[in-house]
Amino acid sequence: MPARALFTVVMEFEGTTSISQVNARHPNDALMLWAAGLAASNAYGLSRSSARRLQSAIIEDANRAVSANIGDDPVKIDGVKNVWCKSVAVEPKGLALFNIVKTARK
Repeated sequence: MPARALFTVVMEFEGTTSISQVNARHPNDALMLWAAGLAASNAYGLSRSSARRLQSAIIEDANRAVSANIGDDPVKIDGVKNVWCKSVAVEPKGLALFNIVKTARK
């Protein structure tokens, strides 16, 4: 099992840009840990309603991938090291974009 690493998660959703960091073993784990943080009030600069919708969408997306037995991990970005991207559809008619960067500690 890979060691935990620091990941920087950059989120774009409904005109809000958020940058935060989590410790995880894999980019998908980093996104799920980040999503757990949506339960906090004023999470990542989002309204409570937006945070709930986004959290539900991330969980539904992960569950759908598991039940369909397909890998739905973030996609590695070609040409750069340690950078992944994932988008999640959020009802109604929304889209959240995540860039996940394995970040070196200094």
